[in-house]
Amino acid sequence: MRSFSMSDWYTPEARDAERECDRVIEDAAETIRETDELLEEFREDMVVTQEEIDSFRALVEGRCRTPEWDAVISRINHGELNWKQLLEGKYSADSEVVAAFASLRSIEPLPATSEHEADDYRAPDPTGDRNGRGTHENNAPTDDEYFDEMDIFGRR
Repeated sequence: MRSFSMSDWYTPEARDAERECDRVIEDAAETIRETDELLEEFREDMVVTQEEIDSFRALVEGRCRTPEWDAVISRINHGELNWKQLLEGKYSADSEVVAAFASLRSIEPLPATSEHEADDYRAPDPTGDRNGRGTHENNAPTDDEYFDEMDIFGRR
């Protein structure tokens, strides 16, 4: 039986492909490291005021309360989570927190209170026609709809 060496099948083309693959992987890893550094800087610079905390808390304990928020609020009341860190994004990997923020998409917006806001507000179309809600003719979402579908942590 003949044994094979690396040179039998590891052609110059295969070596070039491996080097290119390694380069692409290293470039991607560097991009991830740079992104992580930028995100950390952003998180350090983000200051959540007590006024913002109180406003958000009133919102989710009031008209935007959902069963998902009930679970998160219960954990806050038991000292497992806190409002400040919640708004700072410290619990972005917590599935209940992610679900609670995602549940806010189901809350209907309040009617506009100023002329400028009235231009931006579109009441839901009772027929379910997405074209009446700002989509393009081909039913592709507009930029606003695309980003509205994301949760605060950037996941779709």
